[in-house]
Amino acid sequence: MYTKVVQLFLFVLLATTSSFAFPDSTSVFSISGNVDTYYVYDFNKNPDYELPFFMFNCKRTNEIAVNTGLLSAKYSTRRTGANAGFMTGTYQQVNNKTDIELLSSVYELNGGVALDDSLQVWFDVGIMPSYIGFETILFQDNWTVTRSLCAEASPYYVEAAKLTYRVSPSVTVAGIVCNGWQRIYRVAGSSGMSFGTQLTMLPSEGVTFNWSTFIGSDDADSLGRTRIFNNLYGMFSVGSKVSFIAGFDIGVQSPLPMQQKNDIWFSPIVVCKIQPYEQLAIALRAEYFHDPKGVVFLTGSANEFSVGSGSVTVEYSPVKNTCFRLEQRLFSSTEPILKNNGTTATLNAILIAAFSVRFP
Repeated sequence: MYTKVVQLFLFVLLATTSSFAFPDSTSVFSISGNVDTYYVYDFNKNPDYELPFFMFNCKRTNEIAVNTGLLSAKYSTRRTGANAGFMTGTYQQVNNKTDIELLSSVYELNGGVALDDSLQVWFDVGIMPSYIGFETILFQDNWTVTRSLCAEASPYYVEAAKLTYRVSPSVTVAGIVCNGWQRIYRVAGSSGMSFGTQLTMLPSEGVTFNWSTFIGSDDADSLGRTRIFNNLYGMFSVGSKVSFIAGFDIGVQSPLPMQQKNDIWFSPIVVCKIQPYEQLAIALRAEYFHDPKGVVFLTGSANEFSVGSGSVTVEYSPVKNTCFRLEQRLFSSTEPILKNNGTTATLNAILIAAFSVRFP
């Protein structure tokens, strides 16, 4: 598998550089990389050495592991751009099982063009990071080591066509047509496309508001189900040392033929980052996820998914583009859906040590 991934990356790299043979004055070609490593101690000592079923990042416990190793190539001119990124690690092994083996190693593979000379309207198409949420799979893009429950429950990537319009320096809107809810290929038996929107506003310095939506299906046409999802969050800076993120996700899915009521799930979250020194930061997180019908987190039992979580993360960054992190996280469920050394439980505590480096 990895030989195929390397061959595909080299093919894309050669194709990109060949188009770079006669560049214009604005063309830029770059290579970048990222390695995120971790060690998880699970206080519940689960015999399968994995975090709970609803966690896809930092999945393995009691071993040193790579969550994401990423190598990317980017090519751009003033009005065009292309991105190719390929990854390996436990995230790729766990999260991309729904798609074919080779494409599951693709982090992004897309191209775009500005449709006007003022660069206000862009068209992008291909496999790209999701437009939903404030987190990515890369450690240094986030304030915490592990991803929030709302991030794990929503797409990390989409294969889509995206039209972005920069209304003003502080307002950007986008429309998305995609193959489904984190799908490279449509679900078997599904003939329709899914759609999304994104509105990003920067009303003042240090303040960002985002509203992303999804409407489509993650089922075959025969089931006749529609999923509608809203993701809202705000990011706020209080001076130079304190920042907040407050978010709320809510989704509605139409019922199966034998059901009468829509299935609803929701998730509020608050994250606070305190940075007393340039090289030191502390992040506090509190969140709750309620999915009683198991739309996105199916418990495999009669018990419903209703989980709260809190975490404390300490980060030390000795030099630029590197960081050490230590995180304590607790999960608390209203019903015994968590594992505890071969039995079920309502509590699960983990301790995570992580190191991340990226270049350039």
